[in-house]
Amino acid sequence: MKVLFFTRKVDRNDPRIGFTHRWIEKLAERVDRLYVVCLEKGETDLPENVEVKALGSNRLRRIIMLKIYLTLTVPKVDVIFCHMAPIYTIISAPYAKLYGKKLYMWHTHGAVTWKLKLAHYLADGLLTASEGSVGIRSDKIIPLGHGIDTEMFKPKKIGHRGLVLISVGRISPVKRIESLIHGMSALVKMHKNAKLLLVGGVPVESQSRYLIKLKELVSELGLEENVEFVGPVNYDKIPDYYNKADVFVSASSTGSLDKAVLEAMACGLPVVVRGEIYKELKEPISFKDSKDFAAAVERALSMSSRGTLRREIVENHELGRLMDMIVEVFGR
Repeated sequence: MKVLFFTRKVDRNDPRIGFTHRWIEKLAERVDRLYVVCLEKGETDLPENVEVKALGSNRLRRIIMLKIYLTLTVPKVDVIFCHMAPIYTIISAPYAKLYGKKLYMWHTHGAVTWKLKLAHYLADGLLTASEGSVGIRSDKIIPLGHGIDTEMFKPKKIGHRGLVLISVGRISPVKRIESLIHGMSALVKMHKNAKLLLVGGVPVESQSRYLIKLKELVSELGLEENVEFVGPVNYDKIPDYYNKADVFVSASSTGSLDKAVLEAMACGLPVVVRGEIYKELKEPISFKDSKDFAAAVERALSMSSRGTLRREIVENHELGRLMDMIVEVFGR
């Protein structure tokens, strides 16, 4: 089987989407040839049966290169697989139709845009992590679980002092990080030296004001010693941060199952989360707002069955398992 895979960036060290590199590695193990089209290419170490074509930042040149590449490559493949951005599916659809190729997309986000609706209409199937990970409901939706690299994300003893909480993800209003900071005000009354590590950077310059407001809030609440803005971290270093913590926390409102929550669970870390979507998991502890945040953290600390956290990820969201199922869908 030969596959054409679309994604935004291929870089094994990228703090946000470094996982895509592992997706490509594992998918390549299961197909004869994997052609990858991306906008940006950073550091890579991929199998010999993988070809990466980076289109670059110049818009006009990118459009011309893409049209030429699709014309030359689509006839050679069996399946086109588009990761996240619906525009990849929309662009690929005419070529898939012209050459009679299957077209699938992967999407995990609760927001429903016109681009997502159109891409869903054009695709043969929309693959996603869980029933609630995409806002569309149709027979084309195929929930397969997330792809967590459980060889990379696993428990590891790393000593640390005091109570350490961690949240991993982009610094963006949709993550509702202010709720976590407010929650820390109550928590430090019970654990004076408790610390919250916020791992992640600002994805777009327009949201830099949000980071400034969060830092101002930390100062207003007198939590400078309790909240640390770590910033972006290379993808391969993130497991160490999980293993330096006692509890993972998230107030995200994206409407989809957050991959970072599952990575933390794979490391055996109890998770305290906010949102209906997490009812799909067996072990998370939920909180409604900053007022009951501290109590939720206390419940997480008292958990005695941490081994079941990792087991749920291995059984339902392991990367190799996901790639097996994706290839099975391609072969239908």
